[in-house]
Amino acid sequence: MADESELEVLARERDRLAGLLEREHSHLSEAQALLAVFQRSRAVKLATALRRLQARVPRLRRESPAAVGAASLRAPSESEVEYFVKRDWIDNEHVRLLLSFALPTDANCLDVGAHEGLWLKEFLRVAPAGRHVAYEPIPELAQRLKRRFPSIDVRELALSNSEGESSFVYLPDLPAYSGLRERTYPDPVQRKVSLTIRTECLDDHWPAERSLDLVIIDVEGAEALVLEGALKTLVRYRPIVVFEHGVGAADHYGTQPRDVWTLLHDGAGLRVFDLDGNGPYSLSEFEAEFAAARRWNYVAHA
Repeated sequence: MADESELEVLARERDRLAGLLEREHSHLSEAQALLAVFQRSRAVKLATALRRLQARVPRLRRESPAAVGAASLRAPSESEVEYFVKRDWIDNEHVRLLLSFALPTDANCLDVGAHEGLWLKEFLRVAPAGRHVAYEPIPELAQRLKRRFPSIDVRELALSNSEGESSFVYLPDLPAYSGLRERTYPDPVQRKVSLTIRTECLDDHWPAERSLDLVIIDVEGAEALVLEGALKTLVRYRPIVVFEHGVGAADHYGTQPRDVWTLLHDGAGLRVFDLDGNGPYSLSEFEAEFAAARRWNYVAHA
C-alpha cells in the first residue's frame, strides 16, 4: 500500500491528466469514466487507472509536470506508474537542468522534432538572446508553433541526410509517435495518415556565421539520418546534442547503436553520456544499454 504522500501525488497527477483529457473532446466520456474509477479506488487501483490515463494522452511522454504547471511534483515510484513514464520524467528534468547550467543567455539552439514546443519554451527561458530554430514536419503542429513562438524560426520540414520529398506516417491520435517510417507503438493505432513532406540537411541550411550551442533530436528512430545530414555542422560548432535512441524506433530504420555512436564519437568528436551523468559510454557499453531497453535519452558533448 502506498503511503499518504504517494496517494496525494497520484491524485494531483490524476487531476492534471483528467484536465488534459477533457480538453480533447473526443475522449471526454472516457475521462469521466476513468475519474469514476479513481473515486472508487485505493492505491493499487489509482496506479492502474493513472497508467490508463497516461496511455490516452500520448503527449504526456513529451511534457514534464513542470511544463504544465506542477513543478513541485516529484517523479512517481516504479510501483505507481510504468517505468518508462518515470524514466522520461527524470530525463526531461535533467535536460532542463542541463540547459539551465550550460547555456549562456545568447546560446543558439535547435529543436529537431519540436512537436508541441516543450523545449522551445525552455530555449526562450534560458537563452532569450539566442537565435533558435525548430523543425516540425506535421503541418498542424508547425503552424501552432509559429503562432505560439513568433520569435523562433519554425520550419515545416524534417531534417534528414538528403534534400527533397519523403513520405511521412502521421498518427492523429498519437502524434508524438509520427515519423518518416512506421515504428513500434504503445497502443493499437486507429488512424494513420500518409503525408508527403519536405526534407533537408542541416549542413546546407544552418547559417555559416551563426554558432550552434545545443541540438535536441527527437525523431522517432530517424536520428542517424539527422546526424548524417548535420555532421559538418556538428564538427564545426561542437554543440551539446541531446538525442533519443531506443528499441522500437531506431531498429525500424535498420539503425544500430554502432551507427549513432560512430557518427557522434568518431565523426563529430563528441562523447556520449546518459542523462543520469553516466559515461562517457564506450561503443560496447552503448550497445548494451540499447539492448537492455531501459533508457532511450542521451547527451553527447565534447
